Amino acid sequence: MIVPILISWFLKVQILLASPIYCGLENPKLDINRFFPEATSYKIRDFIPERKLKNDEMEIKALPFPIADKNYEFYLIYKNENFIGLILGTLWAEGELFVGYDIKGIKDFSKNKIKDLYFQKINITDAEYFRSKFYRSQFMQFSMAKAPDYKTTLPPRRSPSRETLEYHQHILNLVKGNSIIARTFLNRVSQDLQINQ
Repeated sequence: MIVPILISWFLKVQILLASPIYCGLENPKLDINRFFPEATSYKIRDFIPERKLKNDEMEIKALPFPIADKNYEFYLIYKNENFIGLILGTLWAEGELFVGYDIKGIKDFSKNKIKDLYFQKINITDAEYFRSKFYRSQFMQFSMAKAPDYKTTLPPRRSPSRETLEYHQHILNLVKGNSIIARTFLNRVSQDLQINQ
């Protein structure tokens, strides 16, 4: 049984640029089980990167889109007392995409593999192909340290339309941005979370 623990943790910042908005799971207990069936509890933590901080600034510069001036809502996943996963969602014009990560540490982000993608909402051509196991499984070979790109990840179907190719590229950018924000979050709160290093 997954038990929610709510934690509100705001880090103030003034950033005037717009970006994809980060969103929440509609049914956290059920949706978290999609990523981590072994989970026993989760926490929700809000986070805002600060451009003035050196580590945050380095990550922010790598984003494929401008950063939002609002909090990012993270789901911290636990198995008993162990912090095992992280989930972060992105709200974009055509839907809501969540990325889950296996958490193995913070010094080497390559250990934090992408667990899965979850399209909570998706209103685009070939939506069922983007939700397919074939498409999602391609992302699982990547991590917070190395995001998928157009050369390493195939479109969701054979002979895709131009529109589907454009959405494919957009999703790649969303996942890359998601992983960068996730790294920034772990850089800032790792000691507090008592992550094994």
